[in-house]
Amino acid sequence: MTTQGQQFSIDGSAVKIISSSNHYQSVVIHTDGAIYIGDSNAVSTSTGFKLDVGTEGEFMVAPYSELWAISNGGTTKTTYLLVTVI
Repeated sequence: MTTQGQQFSIDGSAVKIISSSNHYQSVVIHTDGAIYIGDSNAVSTSTGFKLDVGTEGEFMVAPYSELWAISNGGTTKTTYLLVTVI
């Protein structure tokens, strides 16, 4: 099992935050502003799962899947990930 921390800047364009892997990945996300999570670069503020300011979300990403994030534009949101490959 491998654990690694990552940091991303999320703005009005979709950003891939988890790349495809042949393993399950447990992902804990903390953000300093509202972001929206989805499984493709087509994620939007109307289709994504919303993580609000200061909240944490935990996701299990299946093998060969990706996780993408976007914000509503304006200011860039700093987002922190803790990823464990299972």
